Amino acid sequence: MKSKGFILLESIIAMFISFLGVTILTLVVVEGKKMEKNMEIHTDRAVAMHMMNENNLNSVKIHDRIYYLNEKDED
Repeated sequence: MKSKGFILLESIIAMFISFLGVTILTLVVVEGKKMEKNMEIHTDRAVAMHMMNENNLNSVKIHDRIYYLNEKDED
């Protein structure tokens, strides 16, 4: 009888560890995507400012977003 209880306990612990692993993996992937998007926005803003200053433009469109020369940073 002790053997069945041990196997049940072992199974519960294995399920908990698996759930914890999937949860951590999901959090890492989601945070990585957020960081990637944030870096893309900052990079696009820098490229847009450089393009406008070098080419004497008032606005430029990069990745479906329009950047203006006197745009204030929202961050």
